[in-house]
Amino acid sequence: MLSLTELTVYILTLGAAYLLPGPDMALIMASASGRGFRQAVMTSAGLSAARGLHVLLAALGLAAVLAAHPDLLNVIQWIGAAYLVFLAWKILSAGSLTAGEINSEHQRSLAAIRRGFLTNLLNPKALMFCSLLLPQFIDLQPDSSNHVPVLAQYLYLGIVLVITGIIFDLMIAASVCAVAARVKITQTGQKIQKWLFSGVFIAGAIRLSLSEL
Repeated sequence: MLSLTELTVYILTLGAAYLLPGPDMALIMASASGRGFRQAVMTSAGLSAARGLHVLLAALGLAAVLAAHPDLLNVIQWIGAAYLVFLAWKILSAGSLTAGEINSEHQRSLAAIRRGFLTNLLNPKALMFCSLLLPQFIDLQPDSSNHVPVLAQYLYLGIVLVITGIIFDLMIAASVCAVAARVKITQTGQKIQKWLFSGVFIAGAIRLSLSEL
């Protein structure tokens, strides 16, 4: 298992990745700003589920399979880009960030989880990140006295990855909610927010569709 130094390096690496602006962060900020902290928590739950699934897929070697079949990887890229454009359109077409067609709290929570899950799941960069980072912290020497099965190591690293992600998601959401509680946002400010968040999703879609994994 990881030493304290290795675990610290791993968590710092994850933290640096989670602090990079991107669709995940934009989605958390949009949820917190428009629908409150509870909806941001639900969004984080969806993101976390997808992150955990990416770890599992990396452990099973799916990333290597996709790398060997670039056409399939391109399809996933374009689907992910299309979904980000869809999210941008949903924000722009809504009257405000708080507007929505769903009235039930339960339905809103499920919708937030679904948005978070699909946003992260359809981003093959997240899968590639797991497939490149995690093996660097895996002990592949079966002779070592403290050797742990590889899948168990992936499980451990995956749990740390998910928990770290939740912590950063909630920190971002709490910061956004704290600012929103102190600053009264005018209609012009709401329009700027809508264009800003939708712009991040569109930029993410362009970057995803044009990038080579």
